[in-house]
Amino acid sequence: MAISPDLCFVGILVLQNLVTITLLTRTPRSSFLRWICLPSMLYLTYLEVVLNRLGETGFVIKIRTGGHAFTFLVQLVNLLFVTNVDLTTKADKSKVAFQLLLGIRGIGTPWQIKHIPPFPRVMRTHPPGRTQYVVRQLAIVIWQTLFFRLLTSPVLAHDPSIYGYGQEFVYTPRNCLNRFSATYIEGVIPAYLFLDIVYRLGAIICVGSGDHSISQWPPLFGTLARSYSIRLYWGRFWHQYLRWPFTSISNCITVRILRLPKPSLLEYYVNAFIVFALSGYMHIIANVVAGVEGADRSVWLFFLAQVPALMFEDGVQYLWGALQRYRQRRRRRRGCGHGYGLKVQREGRVVQEQQTLQGQQRGEKGDVVGAVAAAASPGADVDADAVADVDAGAGAGLPPLWQRCVGYAWLTAWLAFSFPWWYYPIMRTLKMKTGQSAATLSSGGAVGLEVPVLAGLVAAGAVVLHVVFKAEP
Repeated sequence: MAISPDLCFVGILVLQNLVTITLLTRTPRSSFLRWICLPSMLYLTYLEVVLNRLGETGFVIKIRTGGHAFTFLVQLVNLLFVTNVDLTTKADKSKVAFQLLLGIRGIGTPWQIKHIPPFPRVMRTHPPGRTQYVVRQLAIVIWQTLFFRLLTSPVLAHDPSIYGYGQEFVYTPRNCLNRFSATYIEGVIPAYLFLDIVYRLGAIICVGSGDHSISQWPPLFGTLARSYSIRLYWGRFWHQYLRWPFTSISNCITVRILRLPKPSLLEYYVNAFIVFALSGYMHIIANVVAGVEGADRSVWLFFLAQVPALMFEDGVQYLWGALQRYRQRRRRRRGCGHGYGLKVQREGRVVQEQQTLQGQQRGEKGDVVGAVAAAASPGADVDADAVADVDAGAGAGLPPLWQRCVGYAWLTAWLAFSFPWWYYPIMRTLKMKTGQSAATLSSGGAVGLEVPVLAGLVAAGAVVLHVVFKAEP
């Protein structure tokens, strides 16, 4: 009797977790035993990829989870060799080790990543109990599921011909419209909903069972209100599952091996290049597991292109700041010549404040951001007055509306321009294999309700979430 590849995959995954937990709890940092076990961990990762590819799970599940083996391997290398976590002296070391493997963002640990999205304002000012939290999360999951079903309706599905070979590099006017709609209707928004639904279901189970506290499950995604640039989109809005393992590896390469000066522009952009390269390789492995062929070049192109896009964005912001400083110098000379020294001084202070706000817009560290992160940190006492000050400062820290509109337009256009490089081959393969939308869940069932009914439920649900639960976009 043949053993199921899926069962073997689960067994290998459990074995790899047990070995890692044992090494974290029984061996000190820089132990030679950790290095001895590294080849076996690499081989177990290889087996995971092969068994996952041979498994009977659906295409969508494979494309969503196929890169987990590589991500998990990078996290093991991070914990055992880069961060050198040593839990041998902790009383609850096994539980801490398991949490480090389960929560890849390091929530509630000394290694918690920066810029964790803060809890919604209503949860910071009026911390809910477990039951209130679970009910709120469940209501959001139900609404997200309805929205997800709406986007996967056959009425909204695109003609498979738009995903034909080479179409991801065609930029005719008609193709550009298709790229825009496909990017958001079948790509970015469903991916966001899928990941957030899974995360919230995990929060419901863990918090509802009493095993975890609410503070251990901060939001997975940031807010769209402050995602008006590529830097803020990847750094503050999109999920941060890969940040700790990938940035640890990149920092090890740039600082420890290459010895690049930190902080510096060179160190920053090399770090960004390595992180996006690791992310690209992870998604290539997911393509291999799911059976997406001939897409390696497109994947590399999409992820590595984010770095020059960041450089372009930074360059434009630098030139804008230089132009503002030049205009201020001219005003100062004219003002001094006509006796308006006090007015010029006031304008100088205004420009200086604008430059500070532009620095926050570029994602640099600021007092407001640090305070928000502290308010969102697990274990931190929620002080209503302090949170109110943070919210007021964050609102004041936003750039002018027209600048945010330009930023949103740039971000939206860039994603529609580049996202199909990665996603079109996935959609092409999916259409050939199943004829379903890539956003469809593993059940893949047809939408049971008509689109107008679903649209009405989604609209009404959004109002209910905003009024009853004070949900934020």
